[in-house]
Amino acid sequence: MSNLDDQLRNLKSSVFKTDSTNKAYSLRLSLDLSAHIEAIADVSGKSRNIIMTDLLRLGLAYFLENLDGIELQQIAEEYEEWKFTLQAEAATGDN
Repeated sequence: MSNLDDQLRNLKSSVFKTDSTNKAYSLRLSLDLSAHIEAIADVSGKSRNIIMTDLLRLGLAYFLENLDGIELQQIAEEYEEWKFTLQAEAATGDN
């Protein structure tokens, strides 16, 4: 799937109020990380969810950029398997 396909699904989700392109996660953050999230959200006027998603994307991009070829291949293979599984679950409403 291309990034353009992902963006199209996200836009459709926003426009038509469906949530099949997202998976809910719950996490616990240290007070320090929480304070950073709250501060960035306040300054930007964006929701904490958007801020955390953007930061996670940034961190993932940096992480993946710094893997060697074998490590990147391992992650890419697992990513494709998980993406297929999660999309199948979302299509059937099992997420």
